[in-house]
Amino acid sequence: MNSTNNYISLTDISFTYKGKKTKVIKDFNFSLPLGSSTALLGLNGTGKTTLLLLLLGYISPLKGEILINKNGKVISIGEMNGSVGYLSQRENIPFDYTVQEFVLLGRAPHILKFNTPSSKDMMISEQIINSLDLSSLSNSKLGEISGGELQKVRIARTLAQEPEIILMDEPMTHLDIKNKKYLNSFITKLKEAGKTIVYSTHDPLDVLNYSDNCILMGKNNKFQAGETEKIITSEILSDFFEIPISVIKGKGNKSIVIH
Repeated sequence: MNSTNNYISLTDISFTYKGKKTKVIKDFNFSLPLGSSTALLGLNGTGKTTLLLLLLGYISPLKGEILINKNGKVISIGEMNGSVGYLSQRENIPFDYTVQEFVLLGRAPHILKFNTPSSKDMMISEQIINSLDLSSLSNSKLGEISGGELQKVRIARTLAQEPEIILMDEPMTHLDIKNKKYLNSFITKLKEAGKTIVYSTHDPLDVLNYSDNCILMGKNNKFQAGETEKIITSEILSDFFEIPISVIKGKGNKSIVIH
């Protein structure tokens, strides 16, 4: 993890969608260390996607501010100039594109208007495809591959952007057990390479095993945030998910039991 002097600060964040009275996020405060992995965990409708969109800068808080503190400088998300990548839950997929063509779309922020991809753009896209074990599908059309394969391709396109901060909304969707474990390990490698990862999930065991920090989001704007080991406990999970949950930590083994 990078120095604690390098972090994203969220201060007194509140947000309400236009035409709605209820705040989706209210008085939210937390600091995300740069170069760490942070999981957003909680029931549906508790604001996980909204928080990701705020971090992306796609929407602006009704109150409060989000700033990046890096090497003594303080900047806003809007000043990151394409260095924030985002994987949405859903999107319209151009199924007639090949895997290679789709991943190359991630290089768009680096390609000048009316220019074509450079050899560097092609090389980076190919490296990302190989790193996610997708090379055998490179020339396949998106409509010809499985849902799990498509999810990995979407992640590859996000990484091809070479963002410093990577935001992912439920990236494990459609992945089988093997690919889920692979992606969790890959997220760890990205963090070790200095990337900042923030992603939403429904699996507290994945959070416990792979994430440095956890933001647990509950109903009525309730939240608890901090180091994963301090947040993923039997008492806190049972409270937020409103069912009895036991977190069991043995020698090298961790498990979560729902009663």
